[in-house]
Amino acid sequence: MKKATQFSTHRLKKLSFLPALFDSFAIYKRTLPYYQPFFPKLLLCALLIILSVGLNILRPWPVKWLIDDVLLKTINHLPHGYRHNLMTTAFIGCAALFLIYLIHGQLSLLINSLLYRIGLSALLKLRTDTFSFLQYLPLRFHESNKSGDIVYRIAYDSQSILTMLIRGFSTIFSSSLLLIGTLLVMLKLNLYLATTALGIAPLLWAIISANTAKIKQKSTRVQEQESNLLAETSERISSMRLIQAFSKEEESIASFEKAAWNSLNANYEYLQTSNFSSLLITMTTAFGTALILFIGTNEVWKGRLSIGQLWIFLSYLASLYQPMEQLSYTSWALESATSSMKRIFELFEIPNEVSEPSNGIVLKAPQGKIEFRNVSFEYHPGKPVLKNISFTVNPGERVAIVGPTGSGKTTILSLLCRFYDPIEGAITIDGIDLRNMTKKSLRQHISLVLQDTILFNTSVEENIKFGKEGTSHDQIIEAAKEASVDSFITQLPKGYDTIVGEKGALLSGGQRQRIGLARAFLRNSPILLLDEPTSSLDLKTELELMSSLLHLMKNKTTLFVTHRLHIIHSWERILVIVDGKICEEGSGKELLDKKGLFYQLWKAGNFFSPSTIL
Repeated sequence: MKKATQFSTHRLKKLSFLPALFDSFAIYKRTLPYYQPFFPKLLLCALLIILSVGLNILRPWPVKWLIDDVLLKTINHLPHGYRHNLMTTAFIGCAALFLIYLIHGQLSLLINSLLYRIGLSALLKLRTDTFSFLQYLPLRFHESNKSGDIVYRIAYDSQSILTMLIRGFSTIFSSSLLLIGTLLVMLKLNLYLATTALGIAPLLWAIISANTAKIKQKSTRVQEQESNLLAETSERISSMRLIQAFSKEEESIASFEKAAWNSLNANYEYLQTSNFSSLLITMTTAFGTALILFIGTNEVWKGRLSIGQLWIFLSYLASLYQPMEQLSYTSWALESATSSMKRIFELFEIPNEVSEPSNGIVLKAPQGKIEFRNVSFEYHPGKPVLKNISFTVNPGERVAIVGPTGSGKTTILSLLCRFYDPIEGAITIDGIDLRNMTKKSLRQHISLVLQDTILFNTSVEENIKFGKEGTSHDQIIEAAKEASVDSFITQLPKGYDTIVGEKGALLSGGQRQRIGLARAFLRNSPILLLDEPTSSLDLKTELELMSSLLHLMKNKTTLFVTHRLHIIHSWERILVIVDGKICEEGSGKELLDKKGLFYQLWKAGNFFSPSTIL
């Protein structure tokens, strides 16, 4: 049994089953399958890049011809007839230069278009896979980690898969080809100058190697601080009602500023390290260029090199150093990208403690008999919430569960939905252990109404329809009528098409609860779980809602968790949970007559006399 602590944020950041998983090679290997479907297109891109590099190597030659075969000869005062031929040569050279740039530009546009389409498709697949995986992780994970951090990983860290293609495959492949091609031409032009130019390379690679680890460390810190800032912002914005109610605006601003400053400092340190490294590389390449220019000028004076050859050599020198610079920047960009991809792949390493059984039983048309057999459960090791709980609920029976706060009432419902698995004992429906059923088929036969109904920022109809897909508009209206919410909905500006706002903010608590009930009516599952559905309502709204709830409970196996004892006093069966154990059981009248804990809770609540309640 995996314990709750493994889902803490600290463990999420430190999670490491295999040390090699987090080195760059392993990250590239895990990223590769996302590009596998696009290998034919990538091969086409590779061929286009080869052609583009070839054109890039040709670019200095028209200028070289113009210098040596036109300008220098014109300066030497050739006869008029020769000048006409030279102008024809100059026109051909200029046209060739224009065509080379034109074709190279078109190729670059096509290559970038193809690569970005491939990269964005891979990004879509990665984001979808990550989001889909998170959907099936147990609630323990989602309750133990900041939603803002998870959102940052999906929305921003995932973009690194695009960086790996554009800055990785494209830049490394093209720069390597250009580097090799340029070097071969330079060696053929002038061996002395070429070897001198290559003498700068070891210094460049030394600078790159010395700064790679620092860049990766700073980049990782930036991602963590940006993630923290997003999580802080999300939490503060979503808690605005509470912040304003307690006049905590200044404290909220201070907390946000702290997170923002941490992000700023992390970004500043990263940029400082990156810019300083870039400066060293630029100075090194500038020194190499100046050195070659000095030596090349001397070679021209000695007649061993023409001015055009010096020009073409200096052009190739830029083409030699530029790929080196690009490769250095690419290595840093890839270090940052692998850090981000590591944060994505960490999510896939989270074990699912509530896993699907192999060859799981598909629950079909259950009678609804529920049985807890010696069930124990704990959220944190050594702190049990339920202790050897046993009880049976027969099909169609309704059972209330009451007790002090923190006694384990809601946990019983969570275990029945299989949001968690017990650490001891078993829970069955119609004699089948929940762990042997598919989770989907189990939950399809359960309707859950929570204390705070969760609504999405969409229409009323879509929120009701969330309870059961594939339903018609008439079925939705019928469910709303059964929940006594149709009359309210029809008075809204756009009726069932009215947008309810984020988390249903534009509706009252009672209205949200009734929409939640409409979902349950629409779902019409044989098992009904009610978790404090009336606790936040006033007495009048509560009594109105209970009328709908009693209608909903007909012929359904019902578990009703509540603190409002007056609404379940008339029930034939009530379980009183204290400190994770069932300490009392019986009808409301029996429990009051016993004058035990239920009676004490009744008195403490100062409820109405038994004769006035439901």
